[in-house]
Amino acid sequence: MENVPDYEETPKTSFTLFCDTKRLQIKKQLSTEEYLKEFVPLWERTRPEEKAVFKKEAARLKAVQKKLYGHITRPVKAFDIWSAGKQKQMSDQYPTASLRAIKRRMEIIWNNMSAKEKLPFYTEEESQEAGFRAAIEAVKTDLKKKKEKPKAKRPRNAYMIYYNIKKDELSRDNTPIESGTMNEEIRRIWKNMSNAEKSPFRLEANRLKTEYDKKYPDFKYQPWLKRQQNLNKKSSEEEIEYSPEDNIENAISSSTETDSERSDAQSSSTPPIYSLECSFSNLGIDDDEPEHLENIEPTLEMPSDFP
Repeated sequence: MENVPDYEETPKTSFTLFCDTKRLQIKKQLSTEEYLKEFVPLWERTRPEEKAVFKKEAARLKAVQKKLYGHITRPVKAFDIWSAGKQKQMSDQYPTASLRAIKRRMEIIWNNMSAKEKLPFYTEEESQEAGFRAAIEAVKTDLKKKKEKPKAKRPRNAYMIYYNIKKDELSRDNTPIESGTMNEEIRRIWKNMSNAEKSPFRLEANRLKTEYDKKYPDFKYQPWLKRQQNLNKKSSEEEIEYSPEDNIENAISSSTETDSERSDAQSSSTPPIYSLECSFSNLGIDDDEPEHLENIEPTLEMPSDFP
């Protein structure tokens, strides 16, 4: 069974995936800074069509995470829980102060608070974090159950039961019969049989159908043609799949998953899914990285009576 992708705080970027691949080609061990010195110039020299492969995979990973975990609310840090109520109070008290100045001041107040004063907010943070992780595990468990659910094979109908019996009889005869000719012959015999002659096979078919319905009460059979029509209507986002780890020596490889289900001599298959093996997860470039709070300076002069 395939592994369910875990939640990532920040999905890998195209550059990170590029580093994952190139790192496999370097024998020596380097630090993060040394790897960046090697890979950043190499990434800048990479042709657009080569970058497109990594950008496509990064978009796929991001979409997978959004599809699986996007509905779960992320936990809030203790400082942010405390500052949510404090910020409006200070903004009303000092309307001329900038948001950065107020936030910087709240950091100072927070750092001067005792552990006892901070305890309720840390407790709330832990509670939210526990609920968040529980929701992630619930999603993964649900996906695993769906993957592990056995595929129900439809019971044979009366004709197929008779077909298998008659085919064995004809095969035991010394006279060789071609497959196509045998099928036509069995079909002709069945068509000319009376209802009384067909009755035993129909009773057996009903018995198998009853057992099947008891074993799979929630299963709804969908003909192959109908399944194909529904697949064609799905959007590309709805068709996002995740695949297991591929050959680590090839970092980017393709794998074709075939899922065939026989139903009255009909079968179906799924299209190929492309996957990228990633192992170097501590590199990345995030254009939306927030500004460090310690570098924030007030943009307006604070009143002399500001606490």
